[in-house]
Amino acid sequence: MRKSGLAVAVLLLTTTFCSSSKADEVQYSLSGVFGSSVNDAPLSGPNGAYSMTFSLAQTPTPDYFDVSTGNFAVYSVPVSYTFQCDGCAAPVQFTGFLDDVDFATTAIGGMLAVELVTDDGHDYYWEFWGDQLFSGTVDQPTLLQCGPYNLLDSGRFELDDAPFVQVGNATLTAQTVSTPEPSSVTLLLAALASIGSIAWIKTRRA
Repeated sequence: MRKSGLAVAVLLLTTTFCSSSKADEVQYSLSGVFGSSVNDAPLSGPNGAYSMTFSLAQTPTPDYFDVSTGNFAVYSVPVSYTFQCDGCAAPVQFTGFLDDVDFATTAIGGMLAVELVTDDGHDYYWEFWGDQLFSGTVDQPTLLQCGPYNLLDSGRFELDDAPFVQVGNATLTAQTVSTPEPSSVTLLLAALASIGSIAWIKTRRA
């Protein structure tokens, strides 16, 4: 019982000096209408409308970066994607992962590139130029809240191994979203419950 009491005291002291924290993310919304030269596929087609939403930690740890070229990438990013082909009655929904999201400094064009490889073997690739979407360095970036950007023919699109074509007009918005993490009080209650369970088990055994 003395050990249990000491553990509770330590937990209470720790909680006094700890506060709840939040993990900030940046949510990206990208939508547009493909140009007339975009090839047909389940998630793309000429004059079809598309939109995607994905989020990244505001201070991500890059899976890849190149200081010499001025870019970094984050792999396996959850995405929600919708495509409405020209003349179709209903849109196609896709929920999965982007293979990578690549950010560039203004020295090499700025903005970002997005790659989506689906299970049916199609490789969709968007690339947009413009403002730099992060501060800091490519090995320790901080993503910025920005937009909306009206991207008028300032990007290109590639389907599989086909040549790059103009992607058409698009809109990009990046909004900061705060995601609450478990507060210290919640952690304390969980710890107390565990200690209580241990004490109860010892009492039953005795």
